[in-house]
Amino acid sequence: MGSVQFKNQLNSAPLLAKPLASGDKFGRDYVGNRGKQTPNRLSWRMTTNNVLTDVIAEFGRKYLWWEPVSGQPHSEDRIITQTMNLGTYDDILVLEEAVGKARLLEVMLRAEPGWINDRSWEFWRGRLSFATEASIPEKGPRRAFHAATP
Repeated sequence: MGSVQFKNQLNSAPLLAKPLASGDKFGRDYVGNRGKQTPNRLSWRMTTNNVLTDVIAEFGRKYLWWEPVSGQPHSEDRIITQTMNLGTYDDILVLEEAVGKARLLEVMLRAEPGWINDRSWEFWRGRLSFATEASIPEKGPRRAFHAATP
């Protein structure tokens, strides 16, 4: 049984590797990138210094639907961890590019108990330990319930 291979759409080759010769029935617009390497998805959006702020604000609106308890806005760490926990793969790629893997690792290690579920923790543990060569605990932070001593 053959294996299925998935290409990363961010780094895949353009539809046509070179422009069509003049005189073809298709015009130059049909060719797309005209044989040039496909630009990175975020490169066209990263024209200002506040891209990180915009990305985090967008994910905050998408993944944090409740009002913060303190009345203050949700912290960047909370928005990042909620996106790490619930985000789609496309959102994960955007988050990695905007924030960087080193910052994701820092945020993950500072996460409060319950912010990242076991499945997401294992995903990010594998992804970030490979990328950063860091030692990441096998389990995420847990709440501790201790019986009160009489």
